[in-house]
Amino acid sequence: VSEYQQKDIFDARAFNTTAVTIEKGADALTFERKDSAWHQTAPASKQADAAKFDALLSAVTSARADSFVPALPAGAKPELTVVL
Repeated sequence: VSEYQQKDIFDARAFNTTAVTIEKGADALTFERKDSAWHQTAPASKQADAAKFDALLSAVTSARADSFVPALPAGAKPELTVVL
């Protein structure tokens, strides 16, 4: 069954993503695409480095799972949450 399970982690692709939120613990960064450029909107407002952000977005949207576990181990917590 796992051979036929969808392995793409995100349905979104870099070219059609308009907003990204990255959370690690209590810290969160929010980015939005405005006028074909990426801008960090939280916690501070500033323009993102285009090359670095495009590389990050490409890596995130092309991520695939190798396998799946039936349940998380007791006490397991996510290290990072990415919302596209």
